[in-house]
Amino acid sequence: MSLTLTMIAYIVLAALYIRVIWRIVLWSKQGMEDTPGKGGTISSFFQSTFDLILLRRLFIANPLLWIGEWVFHVSFMIVFITHLKYVFITPPFFVVFLMPLAKLTAWTLPAALIYILCFRIISLVAVKDYYTSGYNLFLTTSILLTSVSGGLLKHVFRPDVIKVKQFVLDGLAFKLGTLPEGVLFTSHFALAMLVIAVVPSHIFTAPFVSYDASRRERTLGGLMHNDE
Repeated sequence: MSLTLTMIAYIVLAALYIRVIWRIVLWSKQGMEDTPGKGGTISSFFQSTFDLILLRRLFIANPLLWIGEWVFHVSFMIVFITHLKYVFITPPFFVVFLMPLAKLTAWTLPAALIYILCFRIISLVAVKDYYTSGYNLFLTTSILLTSVSGGLLKHVFRPDVIKVKQFVLDGLAFKLGTLPEGVLFTSHFALAMLVIAVVPSHIFTAPFVSYDASRRERTLGGLMHNDE
């Protein structure tokens, strides 16, 4: 089982790197061809950062969905960053700094995902012309199952952290490590690989796309208000 999970992890991560690199190449080509003007670089940077942190565009489009999505994204980022403690022999200061918040996200992450799922399902039934893809529901459910299994590992069925870290570090060093005991850890690891495999690659170019969108808004706004 250890060999199987390790090989799956290599394949999934390699595929992710390829997808992300390809997405960046596509974005760079589209950005150079379609982005009008080069003005307002600093302003566009701050605007795009603001949009990403607060999910401003989603708030404008759907404030009710924004509540769950914003809590989910913040909680997910905290969980992702604090999981880096298994990657580094000595965790960086920012990982240690966020560790206390990780206990809170064990509750906020699944709660936000349940909220998002309920919102989408109820909207499908009750709101005319509302649409959400089956892929979106599948991805949200997969992340929910991963977060629930992770919460159980953190607060109920706690594995040997040293063994978990050694297994991850061995994998990063291309060595076959010993899989920590317990079906729950195996399930959690497999679910995490599933999420990585199906997550859309365009989210990794979101900062660049948001920056281009902000620059377009500023450029078009300037043209519309130009007296000449």
